[in-house]
Amino acid sequence: MTFYGAFARGNPGPVRLSTLLVNEATVTLPAAAGPISGSTTVCKNNSSTYTVGTIANATTYNWTVPTGATITAGQGTTSITVNFGASAVSGNISVYGSNSGGNGAPSNLAVTVNSTPAQPSAVAGVATPCQGTSQSYTVTNVSGVVYTWSVPAGTSITAGQGTNSITVTIGGTNGAVSVVPSNSCGDGSSSSLNISVGAAPGQAATPAGPDLVDLALATTSEYTTSGAAGATNYQWSLTPAEAGSISGTGVTATVSWNGAFLGNAEVSVKAANDCGEGSFSLVKQTQVINTTGIAEGSTAINTSVYPNPSNGKFSVLPGWDKDNVQLMILDASGREMYRKNIDGRNVTNLELPLRPGIYILMLTDGIKASKTKLFIQ
Repeated sequence: MTFYGAFARGNPGPVRLSTLLVNEATVTLPAAAGPISGSTTVCKNNSSTYTVGTIANATTYNWTVPTGATITAGQGTTSITVNFGASAVSGNISVYGSNSGGNGAPSNLAVTVNSTPAQPSAVAGVATPCQGTSQSYTVTNVSGVVYTWSVPAGTSITAGQGTNSITVTIGGTNGAVSVVPSNSCGDGSSSSLNISVGAAPGQAATPAGPDLVDLALATTSEYTTSGAAGATNYQWSLTPAEAGSISGTGVTATVSWNGAFLGNAEVSVKAANDCGEGSFSLVKQTQVINTTGIAEGSTAINTSVYPNPSNGKFSVLPGWDKDNVQLMILDASGREMYRKNIDGRNVTNLELPLRPGIYILMLTDGIKASKTKLFIQ
């Protein structure tokens, strides 16, 4: 090919140039990308490295990652570092080679993105268990999750640790039954149930009531107890059975006496609640007599009180043929004001702070009794 150039300086005639040959170079496309190596299961908020072998004819490497993931290093090279953020989703890691002639075929690696477990459902179970009982506590099960449980001091897990349901033996301490879910990505948030442990009541307080009952004056008597902590009801007992019957489920009970009974009766009480029963209290002893038909000033038992009336200072000549007799002074309602064991054969001198009124002075050996009116001015 002949070209005519411009006139050379100083040579106004035309110049014939040499023929120039131009050879265009042919560019070969990159080869297909080979397999990608790296983790196929990853956790959110973690980083992982992915690598591909050298791609023939490639001058750069183009990588793409799933939504929510970010290439933090290595784009354009055979190896990248990928951060899987909190919003990352499962998808493909892809790469292909490029050069000035174009792009090669890509290679893909499917990656599954996992999270730490979600907070479990509310813990289901008894919130007010009784001490010593066996209880179950449960959350909804999620496949692939391990459940780690903790319980209050003294309570023991007897079965189910690592699963969504445990069996425990309740101790004596209040606290929380808690569970933490975990998987290969770590621990999730815990879920808890606060429990308040109940127990059977302790021993009830000794009943209060009359020391002496005269069936000539009363056929029923009332007994009370200050109770026991945690009790919701009470069970009363009267022995012997022939003494009568006792009724009441609270801190007060009423005895209906058997009119034919004479002697010593015992009243006791025990407390109870939903967790069981306490032990019976110490007994309250009551002496039961009947002065019906025993006339005042009887010739069989001739008791003398002098002076009578008095100001509370007086002497008693029992008139009993026994050296051990119980002396009691009752007010007009039958309430005991004073009690003492005396010699039934000899004089006993007393000085008592009694208010003015009419009282009954009673002597008994537990089988028979005598009574005398006592006047205090």
